[in-house]
Amino acid sequence: MNETLLNILFFIVAIVLILIVAVVTKSKDNVSKTEKVPPLYQTKKQNLITEIVSPLSSAKKELLIKEIGTKCCNPTCKVNMPLEIHHIIPRSKGGSNKENNLIVLCPNCHTLADNGTIARQRLKLYSVAKIKRDRRN
Repeated sequence: MNETLLNILFFIVAIVLILIVAVVTKSKDNVSKTEKVPPLYQTKKQNLITEIVSPLSSAKKELLIKEIGTKCCNPTCKVNMPLEIHHIIPRSKGGSNKENNLIVLCPNCHTLADNGTIARQRLKLYSVAKIKRDRRN
């Protein structure tokens, strides 16, 4: 009976060793695979700010809104409500206070423009400079 117990014990130890070797080998495979996995996030290219663009003064904002009119410049909106000046290219990304970078929008469209729902290329079509140019012609 002791010999039978020894055989069973030997068999159990052998199985445990085989399992340990399998786990270690598998974990080594996983380590090599994880090295090939791309990072969870990609770092964005940093824009160096070479010039500080000060915010538009309240007087300048009011003047631009009076010159453009009382409606949102997003052609699909035309809401009559308090209007805001939006920088098409944000100042934080090098955008200027020049009229070709400004558009008059209602607060709703301003939010849509800020989060990218309204494309910059579309906004450029209705910039303050473009509207003034079209009115002159």
